[in-house]
Amino acid sequence: MYISRWMILASFLAHELAVTIVSGDEDDSSGWVEARHNILLDFDLEKSPLQIKTDSADGSKHQMDLALFDDDENDAGGLFIDFSSPPSYKLYSCMESMAEFPSTLPADANKVWTITLATEEDKRRFVINCNNKEVLNVILSDTTCSNSKWKTDWTKRVTLIYFEPGAEIDPPRAADFYREAPCLAGNYETESGCQQCGENTYSGNGASSCSSCPDSKISTAGSTSEADCKEVEKQKYSGAVFNSLSGIIMTLTFLLTLLICHC
Repeated sequence: MYISRWMILASFLAHELAVTIVSGDEDDSSGWVEARHNILLDFDLEKSPLQIKTDSADGSKHQMDLALFDDDENDAGGLFIDFSSPPSYKLYSCMESMAEFPSTLPADANKVWTITLATEEDKRRFVINCNNKEVLNVILSDTTCSNSKWKTDWTKRVTLIYFEPGAEIDPPRAADFYREAPCLAGNYETESGCQQCGENTYSGNGASSCSSCPDSKISTAGSTSEADCKEVEKQKYSGAVFNSLSGIIMTLTFLLTLLICHC
């Protein structure tokens, strides 16, 4: 009986430890779902960015293989990441071969990837952040894509995602968990998805509203903190007023000189 109690206690502690490892930091623990492979998963990438957790080290040769689909299960692009050294990536229906990331990835093996697909003036922008660092930001076009299929695939509305199992068990799949990403700093959450904060406002990560800049300060749209709010450039304004007054004085002096001479 004594041994059984210790076994129960050990089992309980092991379960709690597993939950802690899966959850991660306390501020980063909500909403994560196991990344089930070989099954279509509902996810509206147009509404919210997608976050994926991995714990694969550089050089491990693990792979993350994400396919995107529309409501009718038609191809809508996708992303493949090979955890080589250095890691490389490929955008399906856009790139013909693998390429290194334009920016160096964070060294930590535990990574949270934030994937954003947005439409800007009829252009499709694909952005990847890794541990809050932007590592890829590309507008899909004939210039950035060597595969012409991007025009048909990447212009579809993504509502389904699919973690490819791969033909072989080895190398292991890298995606462990996924969730709908909180809105990034400079944006705020609405019923229709994340929206950018307007001019003279700002927000941090996961904001439900934008904060206004203090009086007499201004900021550009998409500002991420109060530090982005800047004082109105009074010096330029004062200089403009001074130049204007100087012009008026010179004009009056000239007219006064004419009157004197006329007299």
